[in-house]
Amino acid sequence: MHMLSATKGHAQLVKIKQQTSKSVVLSRIFTIAHLLYQDKTMFMITLNNQLRSKAMRATAWYCIRAYILSVNHKPERGAHSN
Repeated sequence: MHMLSATKGHAQLVKIKQQTSKSVVLSRIFTIAHLLYQDKTMFMITLNNQLRSKAMRATAWYCIRAYILSVNHKPERGAHSN
């Protein structure tokens, strides 16, 4: 009788350990997935900022170039205003 209850107790302990192990594994998977999601989000934010920065630089360069061209524009010879 004692042997049977010890075996049942051991079986229950093994079952609890298996369930605990499964929950630990799932918890780790969810933690890693959450970290990967955060990394992806940060990557997208960084990429968005970089693209916006490039667009702003390109726009500024275009405006500066247009200004320089307009300032340096020389009228053609023979063209004069009346």
